[in-house]
Amino acid sequence: KVPKVLHKVCGTPMAEHVINCAREISDTEPVVVIGHGAEQVRKEITGVKFVMQEKQLGTGHAVMQAEKYIIDGDILILYGDTPLLRPETLMEMHGMHRTEGCSATILTSEVDDPTGYGRIVRTGEKLVEAIVEDKDADSRTKLIKEINSGIYFFDGKELREALRHLKNDNTQGEYYLTDVIGIMREKGLKIGAYKINNAEDIMGVNNRYQLSVTNRIMQSRITKKLMLGGVTIIDPDSTYIEASVTVEKDVTIYPGCILEGDTVIHEDSVIGPYTRVKDGKIGRGVKIQNSVVLESSIGEGTSVGPFAYIRPGNKIGKNARI
Repeated sequence: KVPKVLHKVCGTPMAEHVINCAREISDTEPVVVIGHGAEQVRKEITGVKFVMQEKQLGTGHAVMQAEKYIIDGDILILYGDTPLLRPETLMEMHGMHRTEGCSATILTSEVDDPTGYGRIVRTGEKLVEAIVEDKDADSRTKLIKEINSGIYFFDGKELREALRHLKNDNTQGEYYLTDVIGIMREKGLKIGAYKINNAEDIMGVNNRYQLSVTNRIMQSRITKKLMLGGVTIIDPDSTYIEASVTVEKDVTIYPGCILEGDTVIHEDSVIGPYTRVKDGKIGRGVKIQNSVVLESSIGEGTSVGPFAYIRPGNKIGKNARI
């Protein structure tokens, strides 16, 4: 019932992860092309321009709908189901796009099993001859393990021009964005490829198993960042912390904890074991064990639990005991 891009990864809709990634590298307001479940997406995602794709006629057709926003500068095309993409990856990719003077740059990676993906056929270390779809690849091309992520930087002027020549004379009757690369190559324009070592950055999500894998990877990134920032997490594998949670240094988190929403935990607090905090404001030096805290604030030095249930809207003072 939920549109794919609204399924959550560590508490945040997939599409929002991608939009936040774009915002990290550009001050330009993102443009989001919507179709299936459009009204639900409009309600969940804010601070963007929306463009409606009435009929889903392919990736190229989706970009066509946003043509009025395609300026002469650099245009970044992203997908709403790749929540693991990182801003630093896009920054490095854009650096290559500019340095090499490319009209288009493709984000690529090597995978052990490239079946189903478009293959990158190169003319040199950084330049691309073509993207060959799996169904069109000959036996030699199918041996190529470098794949197209579908994420691109384009020169806006050249992209607009290429979109006008895009055709849908294929079995699906769709307009493919990959065909834009072929159109640009025929003009003799320079096409680059920025290959990343870790394919997890471009991992797409198409089912709930892949969603669980993505959640696990994102969770690992979140806990690693917190631990490197001075937080003690006794067992990261049994701890769930959403991307929106703030945890200060010298906090200790025991196994079985769930930290959600706009939770903030201040220094020297001890959380857990087996404690859930959602939208909680936890003061310095607080101890909470085997308890649930919902939409409440707990003052400095207070001890909660075991087995307490703090209902939404409570405000507990300093040095108290629950």
